[in-house]
Amino acid sequence: MYPIELHPEYVKLKEELEDLIFEYESLNNQICPNLKEEYIFHFGLLEYNIHSKEVEIDKIKFKLKLIQKAINNEEKINISLINKKVEEEFEKYTQRLNESIEDVFNTLKIRENGKLLSEEDTKELKTKYKKLIKRLHPDLNKNQTDFEKSLFIRVTDAFKMGDLEELNILYFMAFDSEDNKEFFSSEEELKNLIFEFHSKIDHLKTNFPYNKRELLVNEDKTKKYKEDLKFLLKDREDRLKYYNDKLKSKLKELGFNLDDYDLVS
Repeated sequence: MYPIELHPEYVKLKEELEDLIFEYESLNNQICPNLKEEYIFHFGLLEYNIHSKEVEIDKIKFKLKLIQKAINNEEKINISLINKKVEEEFEKYTQRLNESIEDVFNTLKIRENGKLLSEEDTKELKTKYKKLIKRLHPDLNKNQTDFEKSLFIRVTDAFKMGDLEELNILYFMAFDSEDNKEFFSSEEELKNLIFEFHSKIDHLKTNFPYNKRELLVNEDKTKKYKEDLKFLLKDREDRLKYYNDKLKSKLKELGFNLDDYDLVS
Protein backbone atom coordinates (compact mmCIF):
# COMPACT_ATOMS: atom_id res chain seq x y z
CA MET A 1 0.00 0.00 0.00
CA TYR A 2 1.44 3.35 -1.07
CA PRO A 3 1.42 6.30 1.36
CA ILE A 4 -1.09 9.04 0.64
CA GLU A 5 0.55 12.23 -0.58
CA LEU A 6 -0.94 15.30 1.06
CA HIS A 7 -1.51 18.58 -0.74
CA PRO A 8 1.01 21.29 0.33
CA GLU A 9 -1.82 23.66 1.31
CA TYR A 10 -3.31 20.97 3.57
CA VAL A 11 0.07 20.38 5.21
CA LYS A 12 0.53 24.12 5.73
CA LEU A 13 -2.92 24.47 7.31
CA LYS A 14 -2.37 21.49 9.59
CA GLU A 15 0.98 22.86 10.78
CA GLU A 16 -0.65 26.24 11.44
CA LEU A 17 -3.40 24.55 13.45
CA GLU A 18 -0.84 22.56 15.47
CA ASP A 19 1.01 25.78 16.35
CA LEU A 20 -2.22 27.54 17.34
CA ILE A 21 -3.38 24.67 19.51
CA PHE A 22 -0.01 24.58 21.25
CA GLU A 23 -0.17 28.36 21.81
CA TYR A 24 -3.70 28.14 23.19
CA GLU A 25 -2.96 25.20 25.50
CA SER A 26 0.22 26.90 26.74
CA LEU A 27 -1.68 30.10 27.46
CA ASN A 28 -4.61 28.33 29.09
CA ASN A 29 -2.69 25.79 31.15
CA GLN A 30 0.54 27.52 32.10
CA ILE A 31 1.06 31.15 31.08
CA CYS A 32 -2.29 32.52 32.31
CA PRO A 33 -2.32 30.48 35.56
CA ASN A 34 1.24 31.69 36.26
CA LEU A 35 0.23 35.30 35.57
CA LYS A 36 -2.77 34.96 37.86
CA GLU A 37 -0.55 33.54 40.59
CA GLU A 38 1.92 36.40 40.10
CA TYR A 39 -0.87 39.00 40.21
CA ILE A 40 -2.36 37.57 43.39
CA PHE A 41 1.09 37.35 44.99
CA HIS A 42 1.79 41.05 44.38
CA PHE A 43 -1.65 42.61 44.74
CA GLY A 44 -4.10 40.03 46.12
CA LEU A 45 -3.89 40.92 49.80
CA LEU A 46 -4.11 44.66 49.17
CA GLU A 47 -7.10 44.26 46.85
CA TYR A 48 -8.80 41.94 49.34
CA ASN A 49 -8.37 44.49 52.14
CA ILE A 50 -9.77 47.27 49.94
CA HIS A 51 -12.81 45.20 48.92
CA SER A 52 -13.46 44.02 52.48
CA LYS A 53 -13.43 47.63 53.72
CA GLU A 54 -15.83 48.61 50.91
CA VAL A 55 -18.22 45.83 51.92
CA GLU A 56 -18.08 46.93 55.55
CA ILE A 57 -18.82 50.52 54.50
CA ASP A 58 -21.82 49.37 52.45
CA LYS A 59 -23.04 47.26 55.37
CA ILE A 60 -23.00 50.25 57.71
CA LYS A 61 -24.74 52.47 55.13
CA PHE A 62 -27.42 49.80 54.72
CA LYS A 63 -27.74 49.54 58.50
CA LEU A 64 -28.23 53.31 58.75
CA LYS A 65 -30.87 53.11 56.01
CA LEU A 66 -32.79 50.41 57.92
CA ILE A 67 -32.60 52.41 61.14
CA GLN A 68 -33.90 55.53 59.39
CA LYS A 69 -36.70 53.51 57.79
CA ALA A 70 -37.78 52.25 61.23
CA ILE A 71 -37.71 55.82 62.58
CA ASN A 72 -39.79 57.10 59.66
CA ASN A 73 -42.34 54.29 60.20
CA GLU A 74 -42.32 54.94 63.96
CA GLU A 75 -41.29 51.33 64.58
CA LYS A 76 -39.24 49.96 67.45
CA ILE A 77 -35.60 49.64 66.41
CA ASN A 78 -34.48 46.02 66.78
CA ILE A 79 -30.68 46.02 66.37
CA SER A 80 -30.39 42.22 66.32
CA LEU A 81 -32.97 42.00 63.52
CA ILE A 82 -31.25 44.80 61.59
CA ASN A 83 -27.88 43.05 61.90
CA LYS A 84 -29.44 39.82 60.63
CA LYS A 85 -30.96 41.61 57.60
CA VAL A 86 -27.60 43.19 56.82
CA GLU A 87 -25.78 39.85 56.93
CA GLU A 88 -28.42 38.27 54.69
CA GLU A 89 -28.20 41.15 52.22
CA PHE A 90 -24.40 40.88 51.99
CA GLU A 91 -24.06 37.10 52.22
CA LYS A 92 -22.91 36.72 48.59
CA TYR A 93 -20.36 39.52 48.94
CA THR A 94 -18.98 37.92 52.10
CA GLN A 95 -18.72 34.57 50.35
CA ARG A 96 -16.80 36.14 47.46
CA LEU A 97 -14.43 37.82 49.91
CA ASN A 98 -13.81 34.48 51.63
CA GLU A 99 -13.03 32.86 48.28
CA SER A 100 -10.74 35.76 47.40
CA ILE A 101 -8.68 35.48 50.58
CA GLU A 102 -8.49 31.71 50.12
CA ASP A 103 -6.96 32.33 46.68
CA VAL A 104 -4.41 34.64 48.25
CA PHE A 105 -3.41 32.14 50.94
CA ASN A 106 -3.21 29.27 48.43
CA THR A 107 -1.01 31.35 46.15
CA LEU A 108 1.32 32.31 48.99
CA LYS A 109 1.55 28.63 49.97
CA ILE A 110 2.39 27.62 46.39
CA ARG A 111 5.04 30.35 46.15
CA GLU A 112 6.57 29.21 49.42
CA ASN A 113 6.65 25.51 48.54
CA GLY A 114 6.95 25.71 44.75
CA LYS A 115 9.96 24.46 42.85
CA LEU A 116 10.98 26.41 39.75
CA LEU A 117 12.31 24.61 36.68
CA SER A 118 15.64 25.59 35.18
CA GLU A 119 15.67 27.31 31.78
CA GLU A 120 16.82 24.06 30.16
CA ASP A 121 14.08 22.00 31.83
CA THR A 122 11.44 24.58 30.89
CA LYS A 123 12.53 24.36 27.25
CA GLU A 124 12.34 20.55 27.37
CA LEU A 125 8.90 20.70 29.02
CA LYS A 126 7.53 22.94 26.24
CA THR A 127 9.14 20.94 23.43
CA LYS A 128 7.73 17.63 24.65
CA TYR A 129 4.35 19.17 25.41
CA LYS A 130 4.11 20.49 21.85
CA LYS A 131 4.84 17.00 20.47
CA LEU A 132 2.28 15.48 22.82
CA ILE A 133 -0.30 18.07 21.72
CA LYS A 134 0.24 16.96 18.14
CA ARG A 135 -0.03 13.31 19.15
CA LEU A 136 -2.97 13.45 21.59
CA HIS A 137 -5.05 16.62 21.22
CA PRO A 138 -8.64 15.69 20.24
CA ASP A 139 -8.83 18.43 17.59
CA LEU A 140 -5.83 16.91 15.85
CA ASN A 141 -6.63 13.25 16.35
CA LYS A 142 -9.99 11.77 15.54
CA ASN A 143 -11.16 8.40 16.84
CA GLN A 144 -9.07 8.56 20.00
CA THR A 145 -9.03 5.52 22.26
CA ASP A 146 -10.02 5.83 25.93
CA PHE A 147 -6.34 5.32 26.78
CA GLU A 148 -5.32 8.29 24.61
CA LYS A 149 -8.05 10.50 26.12
CA SER A 150 -6.94 9.72 29.67
CA LEU A 151 -3.31 10.21 28.65
CA PHE A 152 -4.07 13.68 27.28
CA ILE A 153 -5.70 14.69 30.58
CA ARG A 154 -2.60 13.52 32.47
CA VAL A 155 -0.34 15.37 30.02
CA THR A 156 -2.30 18.60 30.55
CA ASP A 157 -2.10 18.25 34.34
CA ALA A 158 1.65 17.56 34.22
CA PHE A 159 2.21 20.63 32.04
CA LYS A 160 0.12 22.82 34.37
CA MET A 161 2.19 21.69 37.35
CA GLY A 162 5.50 21.98 35.48
CA ASP A 163 6.14 18.30 36.30
CA LEU A 164 8.84 17.36 33.78
CA GLU A 165 9.42 13.94 35.31
CA GLU A 166 5.75 12.97 34.88
CA LEU A 167 5.67 14.46 31.37
CA ASN A 168 8.69 12.35 30.37
CA ILE A 169 6.88 9.19 31.49
CA LEU A 170 3.74 10.19 29.58
CA TYR A 171 5.82 11.07 26.53
CA PHE A 172 7.25 7.55 26.49
CA MET A 173 3.77 6.04 26.95
CA ALA A 174 2.26 8.15 24.15
CA PHE A 175 4.91 7.41 21.56
CA ASP A 176 5.43 3.81 22.66
CA SER A 177 1.80 3.24 21.64
CA GLU A 178 2.23 5.22 18.39
CA ASP A 179 0.52 3.52 15.52
CA ASN A 180 1.27 6.23 12.94
CA LYS A 181 -2.36 7.20 12.63
CA GLU A 182 -2.94 10.18 10.38
CA PHE A 183 -5.68 12.67 10.98
CA PHE A 184 -7.55 13.51 7.80
CA SER A 185 -10.09 16.26 7.39
CA SER A 186 -11.03 18.74 4.71
CA GLU A 187 -9.15 21.98 4.26
CA GLU A 188 -12.40 23.75 5.14
CA GLU A 189 -12.55 21.98 8.51
CA LEU A 190 -8.94 22.91 9.18
CA LYS A 191 -9.68 26.56 8.34
CA ASN A 192 -12.66 26.54 10.71
CA LEU A 193 -10.52 25.12 13.51
CA ILE A 194 -7.81 27.70 12.81
CA PHE A 195 -10.40 30.49 13.08
CA GLU A 196 -11.76 28.96 16.30
CA PHE A 197 -8.35 28.79 17.97
CA HIS A 198 -7.46 32.32 16.85
CA SER A 199 -10.66 33.45 18.61
CA LYS A 200 -9.84 31.46 21.75
CA ILE A 201 -6.33 32.93 21.89
CA ASP A 202 -7.62 36.48 21.35
CA HIS A 203 -10.11 35.97 24.18
CA LEU A 204 -7.39 34.83 26.57
CA LYS A 205 -5.07 37.69 25.62
CA THR A 206 -7.69 40.40 26.07
CA ASN A 207 -8.91 39.24 29.48
CA PHE A 208 -7.56 38.77 33.00
CA PRO A 209 -4.92 37.71 33.84
CA TYR A 210 -3.10 38.06 30.49
CA ASN A 211 -4.20 41.69 30.15
CA LYS A 212 -2.18 42.40 33.34
CA ARG A 213 1.02 40.98 31.83
CA GLU A 214 2.62 44.36 31.12
CA LEU A 215 1.88 45.49 34.67
CA LEU A 216 3.56 42.38 36.06
CA VAL A 217 6.68 42.38 33.88
CA ASN A 218 7.39 46.09 34.41
CA GLU A 219 8.90 46.63 37.86
CA ASP A 220 8.11 50.37 37.90
CA LYS A 221 4.47 49.78 36.98
CA THR A 222 4.17 47.03 39.61
CA LYS A 223 5.56 49.36 42.26
CA LYS A 224 3.30 52.25 41.23
CA TYR A 225 0.18 50.06 41.24
CA LYS A 226 1.03 48.83 44.74
CA GLU A 227 1.34 52.45 45.89
CA ASP A 228 -2.02 53.25 44.25
CA LEU A 229 -3.63 50.32 46.08
CA LYS A 230 -2.14 51.43 49.40
CA PHE A 231 -3.57 54.92 48.82
CA LEU A 232 -6.99 53.42 48.08
CA LEU A 233 -6.80 51.24 51.18
CA LYS A 234 -6.04 54.26 53.38
CA ASP A 235 -8.99 56.09 51.82
CA ARG A 236 -11.33 53.14 52.51
CA GLU A 237 -10.07 52.88 56.09
CA ASP A 238 -10.81 56.58 56.63
CA ARG A 239 -14.28 56.22 55.10
CA LEU A 240 -15.00 53.14 57.23
CA LYS A 241 -14.07 55.08 60.37
CA TYR A 242 -16.33 57.94 59.26
CA TYR A 243 -19.36 55.66 58.79
CA ASN A 244 -18.62 53.73 61.99
CA ASP A 245 -18.59 57.01 63.90
CA LYS A 246 -21.78 58.10 62.14
CA LEU A 247 -23.54 54.86 63.12
CA LYS A 248 -22.39 55.08 66.73
CA SER A 249 -23.49 58.71 66.94
CA LYS A 250 -26.92 57.83 65.57
CA LEU A 251 -27.38 54.97 68.02
CA LYS A 252 -26.27 57.09 70.97
CA GLU A 253 -28.78 59.72 69.86
CA LEU A 254 -31.47 57.01 69.97
CA GLY A 255 -30.44 56.02 73.50
CA PHE A 256 -28.60 52.76 72.82
CA ASN A 257 -25.72 51.62 75.00
CA LEU A 258 -23.08 50.64 72.45
CA ASP A 259 -21.49 48.12 74.83
CA ASP A 260 -24.71 46.07 74.99
CA TYR A 261 -25.07 45.38 71.25
CA ASP A 262 -23.19 44.05 68.30
CA LEU A 263 -23.80 47.30 66.48
CA VAL A 264 -21.00 47.34 63.96
CA SER A 265 -19.90 44.24 62.00
